[in-house]
Amino acid sequence: MCEFKDWNALRHGLDGAVMGSGVALAYDWLYNDLDKQTRATIVSKIKANWLDPVRTQYSSFHHDFYEMKNNWNQVCCGGIVASALAIYESDPDNCKALVQ
Repeated sequence: MCEFKDWNALRHGLDGAVMGSGVALAYDWLYNDLDKQTRATIVSKIKANWLDPVRTQYSSFHHDFYEMKNNWNQVCCGGIVASALAIYESDPDNCKALVQ
């Protein structure tokens, strides 16, 4: 998933959320088995393909998922939190702001 060009987060927030959640969970679960370069790649892709678009341009998503009455709120907010917590040590200020 980290080799994908992007995770479609700017065009469809739900796509980025699902990808971010999946990569964040894999990163957390496999952390001790990953080499340093793989860890760095994963952190960089979570930031570039999901958290940076959320932080700087989430209004470009099709909907304001914070106010949605369907699964977008849970999936997108859950994806933000899971991703931010997974890479918190690499960027604590931005990750803390996203979780809040």
